[in-house]
Amino acid sequence: MYEFKVRMKSKTGYTVRTFCNNPSGQVVLEKYEDFVTVNGHSNSISSSVNTNFAILCTTSFTEPFNDPVGYGSYISRLSNIL
Repeated sequence: MYEFKVRMKSKTGYTVRTFCNNPSGQVVLEKYEDFVTVNGHSNSISSSVNTNFAILCTTSFTEPFNDPVGYGSYISRLSNIL
């Protein structure tokens, strides 16, 4: 199987792309300290009728930014509120 890629540049200048396609995959919740995210898994024994994939957004930071994990966690917490 070939993994499809979709890449788009938004009007605001961000580059967004698909990543990690998982045909017949399972979507699972992953709980961290105080927020929840989702992930996809592949299982040769059981499958689903779904295809899941990730969407990545390229972001450039200015100095002295040095906490990308904290930034990602913050975005995840905001997503949980929504």
